[in-house]
Amino acid sequence: MSLPAIIQQLQPLTRAKVDRLISSLNFEEIAVLLSDWEAWSLPYQRQPPGEWRRWVFRAGRGTGKTYTGARTTHEIARHRRNIKTGEIGLIARTHSDARFTMVEGPSGILATAPPDFRPTWEPGNGLVIWPNKVRARIYPSRSAGRTLRGCGRTSRRIGPTSRKHGGR
Repeated sequence: MSLPAIIQQLQPLTRAKVDRLISSLNFEEIAVLLSDWEAWSLPYQRQPPGEWRRWVFRAGRGTGKTYTGARTTHEIARHRRNIKTGEIGLIARTHSDARFTMVEGPSGILATAPPDFRPTWEPGNGLVIWPNKVRARIYPSRSAGRTLRGCGRTSRRIGPTSRKHGGR
């Protein structure tokens, strides 16, 4: 039975029954259950179907933009065949925004990594490297156009663009 089918069967159960069921699972089973992004994501948080080069996910506070971006980045990295160069650009307003929000934050790449596909983080190089050798590099948006031009990166993730304290 697929995980979405299992989740659908859990929905009518009372909280107490769900708690008993979950407490009967071992750590690995819980990790698998929680790491299935397709099962838990909302429809607007999933990648659009078909072939596309850009996806703009523009939404308000609390809609899961960072979490969605991190989980989508993991999926893009996992399916290396979709990346010609094997490198993903993580673009944010500043290097610090990318590092502390997109990579190290509570909804970032490191926190949301599936247990079977955990990347390593090289903060000195601004590099995230997954087990299949796909790499993601941080770029501040002001220099991204110059730096990325001609590099052949086929997948880019644009991070937070608004200023922390309500700027323009």
